[in-house]
Amino acid sequence: MGDLAIHKNSLAQTENVCGGTSTIGFRSSKYTPEEWNSYHNEKYFQSAKECEQTECVDDMTKSVIKRTNAISQKLQADSTKRLKERLHDILFWKQELNREINDIIQETSILINERDRLQSFLLETDLPLQIATENLNTREYRRGIDKVTDSVESELYIEMELIQNIQKLIKNAIEQADKQICQNREVKEALEINWSDKKEAEEIDTKAGNLKNCSTNKQFYAGVALCQENMSSVERWAKDANEVITRAETERLASIDLRSLISNLILDTSRDMRQQFDRVNAAFQNNLNQLTAAKTTLEENLKSVVYKISLLEHNLNELKEAIRAKDDPLMTAQTRLAFTHI
Repeated sequence: MGDLAIHKNSLAQTENVCGGTSTIGFRSSKYTPEEWNSYHNEKYFQSAKECEQTECVDDMTKSVIKRTNAISQKLQADSTKRLKERLHDILFWKQELNREINDIIQETSILINERDRLQSFLLETDLPLQIATENLNTREYRRGIDKVTDSVESELYIEMELIQNIQKLIKNAIEQADKQICQNREVKEALEINWSDKKEAEEIDTKAGNLKNCSTNKQFYAGVALCQENMSSVERWAKDANEVITRAETERLASIDLRSLISNLILDTSRDMRQQFDRVNAAFQNNLNQLTAAKTTLEENLKSVVYKISLLEHNLNELKEAIRAKDDPLMTAQTRLAFTHI
């Protein structure tokens, strides 16, 4: 502030000198040599001071430029480093998502095959159920004492009820498989959306990381440095990817468990149906043996009865012949009695 006041005072004095004002008064319009020397000395000192200030400004400007260039280069290097780190993270999550997508696709395909196998097995149970039902209906035509509630009928009812229960279990398993397939497809879609976002982010960050100061496609963008409402934090970004992967792993493990359940269901129910089929056949065979034995006994008894009937018929014929043989003696006796009464 002191230099500025001196400078203003010097300018005022210079204006007075230039205006023809003399320290002597109004006797002359010319300047004295002292005034001339004072004026030029003042200009010299003023120019020297301004040159000195200019040098200071120049030094300060160079320092500012150097410092800002260093800061700019450091910021750009840090930004490039962070872009590479983020690109590394993007590639990591993209690979994890892609791996999980392939796993869920493969698991869903296997589960679909198991579901189809269940449907085929369900159709295969219709014929044994139909046979058991027809056997029960056919046995209703038995007559008389043969219409009994025997072991065959009991085993047939057990077989029919067993098959019906198995069909219910299979239908329930098919519904669970269909539901799990839908859930697998939903999580696959979520994985693909997240993977697509990562792919787009990879392309953008790769393009941004390759951008240099000498690139021709750079330009100014107004307000680009402002935070946007839809921006998420790094932690939230990684958490979203991890959550969808965790969900996919959960659904995939559930699908694996369901496939194991389906496989065990087919194995166990097939074994149960085979065992019951064998019990029905054993009951039929036992019943056939009993019927065959009863039939054989009846046939033997029939032969004996027929033989006895033939003996009785022979005896009856002999009796008839004997009765007829007594006609002549009877007539002789009656004739004699008749003669005695005459």
